[in-house]
Amino acid sequence: MQANTPRYRYLLVVPLFLVAIGGLGAAPAVVRSLTAGFGLVGGGTGNVTLAVDTAAIQRRVTGACGAGEAISAVSSTGAVSCTPAGTPLLAFVHDVTAETIPEVEPGVSIIDKPATNGDPDAVLVVTPRVNDPGGANVVDPHPIAVSYVTTATCPNCDPVLLNRWMLSHADSAVMTAGVSFNVLVVKP
Repeated sequence: MQANTPRYRYLLVVPLFLVAIGGLGAAPAVVRSLTAGFGLVGGGTGNVTLAVDTAAIQRRVTGACGAGEAISAVSSTGAVSCTPAGTPLLAFVHDVTAETIPEVEPGVSIIDKPATNGDPDAVLVVTPRVNDPGGANVVDPHPIAVSYVTTATCPNCDPVLLNRWMLSHADSAVMTAGVSFNVLVVKP
């Protein structure tokens, strides 16, 4: 007596084989030009390479702090700065106004806080802040830099600006009144 073998399972093999060989003749798509968007560098025509622009996007955090330490800052390369755990912290919002932007230097905003004035050793971590959530949503889109103003860094500065921290745009754009920044201060 012969076993009853269903014949329909062999019918599925032929269409799958035809689908598989049908893709062999298709030409691959060719990209003619590639433009890097925000946070990317590279692009062009022909064989191109894209990479992350670390002036705009922070790399993955690659460092770690030891026992009894905490991360106090993360650089654009992903490296960390450490500070002893339990170090005093202070946080505030810095609003950029016409009064914080010096007339002689429209690309900066001076941070005038008693907790940071006169303290070049403080560590400031600054991030853009969304103003008026759900409304105008004014956000500073430029990469920022934070520096301490001294007579060495600014020999001709107005004395009122000296011994203070300042925000500037790393891309040299003019600072816009109405934007705000979160500021975290770590006192080593």
